[in-house]
Amino acid sequence: MGMFDDIMVPKSYLKGLLDKGYEKYLSTNHTFQTKDFESMMDVYKVERQHLYLKEYPRLGDSFVYDKRKKKQKQKWKKLTETITVNFYDSFQNEKGDNVWLEFDFSFVNGKLDKKKLIKAEISETKEEIKNRNEMWEIENEIYNRYRRKFKVRFFEKLYYYLQKLNSWVAFQYRIPEKVTKKAHKASGRNE
Repeated sequence: MGMFDDIMVPKSYLKGLLDKGYEKYLSTNHTFQTKDFESMMDVYKVERQHLYLKEYPRLGDSFVYDKRKKKQKQKWKKLTETITVNFYDSFQNEKGDNVWLEFDFSFVNGKLDKKKLIKAEISETKEEIKNRNEMWEIENEIYNRYRRKFKVRFFEKLYYYLQKLNSWVAFQYRIPEKVTKKAHKASGRNE
């Protein structure tokens, strides 16, 4: 599946795009997935018609604590990008069917310009889910019988042993920090 970012979208922004049958499954500030940013597992939100990015302390940043709550304050950066963000989520309805929701929101200079519903559909019925799970159970039983064979278990153990040996060998020939410091000092890099 790969990495993605989250985007929080108020349910009120989706009214008019979705029918009430799908709307009831969304939380007030529903979190969707998107791959339209840098896919760094960041969190974005839509608030007051603008796009925001949650700022996290990066390496070297000092943490800001609220003394009463002993908790880091959340900071949000208002974005000024012109971008169309595709976001989506899936869930199970009361019948046990998988439902897929997908939207496009267009932002001009960080301000919400257009909203569009891409998909709102049942992606897999309860019966299809049941059949898929049964298929996987049959396949896994065959795989597990194969994995219980002596030859397979032997080579699996050998594989893990050789991996450990490989790590040990790699550690043996790495240059120690003491030697690296000595080389940097001799070459003048530390000056």
